[in-house]
Amino acid sequence: MPAQASAPPPSIYQIKVSLVGISPLIWRRLSVPDSTSIAELHYLLQIAMGWEDYHLHRFQIYAKDYGISQSGGLGFTDNPWAVRLADFGFRVRDRFAYQYDFGDNWEHDLRIEAIVEPDPKKTYPFCIDGKRACPPEDCGGAWQYMHLLHVLKSRGSPEKRELREWLGQSFDPAAFTRRDINAALKAKEYLRAKPGEAERS
Repeated sequence: MPAQASAPPPSIYQIKVSLVGISPLIWRRLSVPDSTSIAELHYLLQIAMGWEDYHLHRFQIYAKDYGISQSGGLGFTDNPWAVRLADFGFRVRDRFAYQYDFGDNWEHDLRIEAIVEPDPKKTYPFCIDGKRACPPEDCGGAWQYMHLLHVLKSRGSPEKRELREWLGQSFDPAAFTRRDINAALKAKEYLRAKPGEAERS
């Protein structure tokens, strides 16, 4: 009786996620198992970046769109809970895109920096590092957020006071807390499937 072929060992993708069109750069570096589904990656990115998942999204991978279908929004041909990162055969330096909020048009560039074997002492996924806070939801997109940052640096303008009332005094564009991101990932908050989605995987 021939021996059964062993399953290929799992891999961990080190992915750098950068928000396009913002300076200074807003970015996160993540370690993600290749078994991660497209749906899981969406929720994982929402947590890692700091979005609130209020809007539609899509991934663009090798000229094809993927994502979680929403009533009245985009529909996708593939079940996002069944499509996994391992299915794409990514190599180091490969890139793909994630778009969130088609009105504000937040474009994220995802680049595979490394492909490594899992470390048994670590729990995946996790955030390795990052810089700067996520823009506030519904602030108008990259150009408008850059204007917002400029206004916040000004002194005593009526527009600054209005922005502070909207943002709250605690908003700090330079803030980044890896510990909070990893606490949410460790609690598996990125698996918060919407009704009926997990059952279709």
